[in-house]
Amino acid sequence: MLISMSRAMGIVAFCAGLASSPAHAGFMDGNDLYKECTDGQDKQVSTHWQSYALCLGYLKGVVDTSQVSNCLPNKVQGGQIYDIAFNYLRSHPATRQDTASSLVEQAIKEAFCK
Repeated sequence: MLISMSRAMGIVAFCAGLASSPAHAGFMDGNDLYKECTDGQDKQVSTHWQSYALCLGYLKGVVDTSQVSNCLPNKVQGGQIYDIAFNYLRSHPATRQDTASSLVEQAIKEAFCK
């Protein structure tokens, strides 16, 4: 089975992020994810592509393993999931201490599960 280079980079970055995270429920909170996603958009950050890959890989992993995947329209793109989650995190700073996965699920529910 062949996978695209961007998907492979996302998986590697995601695994590297998990390996370097402290072990606690949720592994990553909304603040951590917001920082990775923000750094991923900032071309001034020397590792922006790694942050983007980690962010996108995390988002895809959450969506693929949660019930919200049932709400997604056909052919939704990873970039759309990235935009939806990033915009949700940016516009809900008061909840960023919650687990990143729960925030991603909430963002997808608000966007697609109506």
